[in-house]
Amino acid sequence: MTLPYVKSWWQVKDEDNVLLLHYSDAVKDLDGTVKKIADFLDVELSQEQHAKVVDRCSYKYMKGKQHLFEYQMPLNRDFDGKRIVKSGSMIRKGTNGDGKVFFTDEEIVAFNKREEDFYGEDIDILEWHRHGSMK
Repeated sequence: MTLPYVKSWWQVKDEDNVLLLHYSDAVKDLDGTVKKIADFLDVELSQEQHAKVVDRCSYKYMKGKQHLFEYQMPLNRDFDGKRIVKSGSMIRKGTNGDGKVFFTDEEIVAFNKREEDFYGEDIDILEWHRHGSMK
């Protein structure tokens, strides 16, 4: 479950050697996310390099390279080279919110309650966990 994982990183998010990223922020602003990561790593990218990284991280690029995301278990002799991820299941729509497709309304309500109970009164971590966009 992501709740303890997020909470543990939230406690150190302001440290100089920690960059806390949220998937939804990368979807909303991939260009800005690449810049944020480069700045954090103190890497200077030319415009051409920046554009190439953004392209390689784009939904369009990854959708065209789905075979790279169909993980295999090559060292497991019993697995016989079969893929462990169904073809097309990793790169779906390039948007947030697919969980609504997989979970019932009751499961979503239960998870939201679990989040609220786990994070307690800390509305900042709750909102970041749900939506990203930490300032």
